[in-house]
Amino acid sequence: MKKAFTMITALVLLAGCAESTAAVSAEAEETTVYTTSSKEENTEKEEDTEEDDSLYSDRDMEQEADLSEAKTIKVSDNQDVSITEEGVYVITGTAENVTITVNAAEDAKVQLVLDNVSITNESRPVIEALEADKLFITTAEGSENTFTVNRAFETGNGSDAVIDAGMDLTMNGPGTLTINSAGDAVSAADDLTITGGTYVINSGEDGFEVNDVLAVADGTFTIDAGKDGFHAENSDDDTLGIIVMDDGSYTINADDDGIQGNGTVTINDGTYDIDAVEGI
Repeated sequence: MKKAFTMITALVLLAGCAESTAAVSAEAEETTVYTTSSKEENTEKEEDTEEDDSLYSDRDMEQEADLSEAKTIKVSDNQDVSITEEGVYVITGTAENVTITVNAAEDAKVQLVLDNVSITNESRPVIEALEADKLFITTAEGSENTFTVNRAFETGNGSDAVIDAGMDLTMNGPGTLTINSAGDAVSAADDLTITGGTYVINSGEDGFEVNDVLAVADGTFTIDAGKDGFHAENSDDDTLGIIVMDDGSYTINADDDGIQGNGTVTINDGTYDIDAVEGI
């Protein structure tokens, strides 16, 4: 039976475990490959350094991207986008049957700025990040962005979410991102860091899913999930699967747990309205 939980400005430290979920996704008809200048590589790497005692780098906390050398990509129906170089890419337009693939050098930092973009797919991810050091997804100020996957994921690439990152993922920005998914909404193989933005999630499985550490500095979240609202689990290392909520506003309706980590769950601040089998 589901229970309602309300918590305002709390400090909570918990430990727990749960099941992880997975699905798969598909391929596209055409692919456009984008590269951009690497002139800012050294500067970007310096900006992204973080202190040992902090979960958030300076660049994580910046809510607006440096667009001085950004490349703009307008999505089109049935035309995939392949990003192979470090840089900042502004994504705009409305399209169906499109996957944005990030497959860059292992030390590359790639930032996608969502500026009123809407993509609808049948059974494959909207963003699939295969290789890079770190992926940033930033919503532009005043933007309304929507990603939808209508059916269960069907390919063998290992992707299991509308946004699927095989590396560290940071989400931020002053805009809004709505994700509708038959499976997971957002998945990160390593760490998932969220420092700002408004997120509206409707998912058949988990809302936000991560292997190692899920850290939220701030943001506004409305989540309706078929499994957990936030889920962290590492089946190979039980010291991971960590969740840290430093602030934010959360309205979570989940068929399983609102916030679930198989390591520790730390709630430092924020407001929480959770309707779930278990709140945390």
